[in-house]
Amino acid sequence: MAAQGAESARALPTGLTVTPVTESLSLRPGDTTALVVRLANTTAGTIRGEAQLASPYGTWELLPSVIQAFTVAPGSEAEVRFPVTVPADAAELRSWALAKVMWFGRCQYAPAVPLEVTR
Repeated sequence: MAAQGAESARALPTGLTVTPVTESLSLRPGDTTALVVRLANTTAGTIRGEAQLASPYGTWELLPSVIQAFTVAPGSEAEVRFPVTVPADAAELRSWALAKVMWFGRCQYAPAVPLEVTR
């Protein structure tokens, strides 16, 4: 029997809302910034987990620290910051990156953020 999946347009609440603060990244060689994701805990307990940045091959040299631990207190928000560093000799690039957030056996993906390197 094939899996049918949910018919709802919205997923069930998980207790953690994942929202990209960074909407897009347009950088030049030598630039440094961060891709930021906001986590909001709507539960009565502390949430501890790990956020991992995913992106296609060819972008990895721009993302020196793709795994970040996080803790969000009950009813609070926290930000996870992934550094982005463009080497001085970087070629032009159009790509994307997204955060995969994992906690207590759950997993949620943030929307992809456009990532562009121009000269």
